[in-house]
Amino acid sequence: MPTVAYRDVEFATKRYDYLLASKALAAHATSYQVIRNAVADAASDHYPVHATFEVPL
Repeated sequence: MPTVAYRDVEFATKRYDYLLASKALAAHATSYQVIRNAVADAASDHYPVHATFEVPL
C-alpha cells in the first residue's frame, strides 16, 4: 500500500507488498497489521507490515 507521499505516483494503486511464508509457517499466522503513521510516511513509499506467528517449540 503506497504511503501518503506516493499516492499520486503513476501505478501507485497497482503496487503490492507481500509477506512470504512457507505453508507450514503460514498455518501459524495469528495476525497482521499495516503500520500507518508519520514515520512510515516519511521513511518509505510503502507501509511496513507486521505479522505475528505462534509456532510451537
